[in-house]
Amino acid sequence: MNSDVIVYVERNDFETSIENINDHFSKSYLKIKSYQKIIKNYSDIKFVNKDIYEPTGKNDFYNDSELNEGGCDVLGDIIELQQKKYYSLIFLERKSNNLGVLAHIWRKDFNYETIIQKIN
Repeated sequence: MNSDVIVYVERNDFETSIENINDHFSKSYLKIKSYQKIIKNYSDIKFVNKDIYEPTGKNDFYNDSELNEGGCDVLGDIIELQQKKYYSLIFLERKSNNLGVLAHIWRKDFNYETIIQKIN
C-alpha cells in the first residue's frame, strides 16, 4: 500500500465521527488519541488528536466490510467487545498538507505481530 504512516492502536486509542453535510452526504473522520506503536512514518504531519478524513468505500479506500469480515457485529460480538481488548492497524496517506485514512484493519483474535514484522 502507498501509505505514509502505519499506526498500531488499541480500540480505545481512537474515535470516529461523522459530519452531516446535507441529507445525502456526510464526511467521516478518525481521531487517534494515542497509539501503541508507530510502524512506519514517512510524514512530518502530526496525526495525534487531529481529525483525519476517512473516505467511504469505493473511493480508493478499503472499508470495514471489505477487510474486516463484513463489518457487522452481532450481539455476541458487541458483548465481547466490552470484555476484551481489540487492536487495529491504521494506514494513513499524505493528501496535500493533511493525512487521510487509506485502510483501517481490525480483527478479533488476530496476530498483528506477524503482519508488523512483514511490514518492517
